[in-house]
Amino acid sequence: MSDAWETVLKGAPTINCEFRWIHPPDEGYESSDDTMLTWCSMAVAPEMDEEGNVIRVFGAISDISDRKRAESEQRQRLEEAVEHKRQQENFIDMVSHEVSLLATFF
Repeated sequence: MSDAWETVLKGAPTINCEFRWIHPPDEGYESSDDTMLTWCSMAVAPEMDEEGNVIRVFGAISDISDRKRAESEQRQRLEEAVEHKRQQENFIDMVSHEVSLLATFF
C-alpha cells in the first residue's frame, strides 16, 4: 500500500488497489484467534496545482471482506468439483477396463 501512496504523491491520475488489514478483534468478538482480517478496496486521486504539485488527495476505502470470502469459497468449491470429476472419470475407466476383461472370458 505504501507503493500506491508514493505513486499518488508523484501525480498518478488515479490509484485503485486492494489490501488486507490485520487488526485486533472487535470488542465482544468471540474467537480463539487474536487477530481479524479485513479486505479493503481503495481508490485514490490527487488534486494538482498549476505546477503539478499534489495539493490534496481524494479517496475512498470500502470493506470487501465478504466478496473476498465468497471468492475464496467459490475457488474451493471449483477445486473440489474438479477433483470429484477426476475421481469419477478414474472410476469409470477402471470399471470399463474390468468389464472389457470380463467380456474376453465369455
